[in-house]
Amino acid sequence: MNFDDDHGSHFQSSSVTASTFTIDDNGPMITLVGTGVHDGLPAGFTMIAVNYGDVVPPLFQLVLTDGYTFTGTLVSGTIDIE
Repeated sequence: MNFDDDHGSHFQSSSVTASTFTIDDNGPMITLVGTGVHDGLPAGFTMIAVNYGDVVPPLFQLVLTDGYTFTGTLVSGTIDIE
């Protein structure tokens, strides 16, 4: 997973150590936890994606152990959580 190059920051995951998949009233959600490199330095990450179907655009959130966070909605493409 590469992330946020367009905003002057670069994160590259190197391993996923845990994952959780759930379905609730909002739709399917996946949470990934792992490690990677953020702007050249090691960092842990938690990534959450929720696919709301046709109701609203999918939500994507990335939280790194170095304090960096990003939350946004998908503006093009898809997030398929199966």
